[in-house]
Amino acid sequence: MKKMIFSLVIAVLGLTTTSCILEEGDTPPRETKAGKLIFDYSEQFISANLALADIAIKVNKFSETPADQKNAIEDRFFPQFKPRATGNTWALLNSDYVITTDGKSLETTGAKWRVSQYEGKFIVNIECTGDKQWKLTSQNSQDWQYTGNTDLLVKALLPAKTVGPYLYDYSVDGTCNFMSIHSGNYENSNRINCTVKEPMKFIYRGQQSYFQSYSNFYAAGGKIEMIVNNMSDPEKRDLIIADLSSSVGTNIVNRITFKGITQVW
Repeated sequence: MKKMIFSLVIAVLGLTTTSCILEEGDTPPRETKAGKLIFDYSEQFISANLALADIAIKVNKFSETPADQKNAIEDRFFPQFKPRATGNTWALLNSDYVITTDGKSLETTGAKWRVSQYEGKFIVNIECTGDKQWKLTSQNSQDWQYTGNTDLLVKALLPAKTVGPYLYDYSVDGTCNFMSIHSGNYENSNRINCTVKEPMKFIYRGQQSYFQSYSNFYAAGGKIEMIVNNMSDPEKRDLIIADLSSSVGTNIVNRITFKGITQVW
């Protein structure tokens, strides 16, 4: 098990050149660093799915905006890639996003939309299940960083932001499982199964790039449990818990529990 997690950490360290693994003064390395890396990957995977749903929700908002206000909404939400419809299909010009609708508003209970990226490799299905809440599902969806499945319940947190490219932050519940595809070695990859234990708050951090949508949201509340399995030996597993329930606003308090040790990151 130590070998499996150590291999995972080495792989992530080699691929995550922008994240700081150790805080200043950490000697020796922190005992929960592998658990923190697993959480970072889980947060990014959920964010990637949430970002596609957020694009669809914004397209729906644009489609229902009166004609004399459409230019302002378009400039606000889609400053780079303009939404254009052909029948029940929307495209964001000069991007690889395609949004397929059932002809109903995404605010109507029972409406089902689909958002795809990377020529249909990464697909998120969105179903309206109530007032400003949606079910997100994906199966074997693959972007450049992850491949996996989701079954999430997403609720808009009101009020909507009224400036910039923001519409909603979101509450997220449910499950997902995925594996990183950075290394290209699937047999020795690790699959991560996530279960939200307390609804997680995801805050819109600002559009980094439509081609890096995984970075558009970050977790700022709630609690998630992650189980890591090695693909070559499914019996091997580790449990990681990330508890962000003490966070207030943008002051994030993330208690990572890994191998019986809890540390604040």
